Amino acid sequence: MELATRSGIDSAVLHEFESGLCQPKAEFIDAVTLAFDAIGIVFITRDAASSAGGEGVRLKAPDNKSFDVVEREVVQYPEFMENDAPPGAGG
Repeated sequence: MELATRSGIDSAVLHEFESGLCQPKAEFIDAVTLAFDAIGIVFITRDAASSAGGEGVRLKAPDNKSFDVVEREVVQYPEFMENDAPPGAGG
């Protein structure tokens, strides 16, 4: 229902598409793509460069943020910030 609201496409039409009962028009594809893009979901096409390789779907990286770190939850303890390993220990 949320996709219908966000894309402006009737939920019955979306259901028909999802069930394979109809072929979507270009306007349908554009509206659904824009709705997903607005919430941070992007489609990787055959022609797009992807480090993961191939077609697919991914989350859009937030501006100036990392997917790997939630900055407000990162805690740096001073006792662990100093390198105490011997040279050449790796890490």
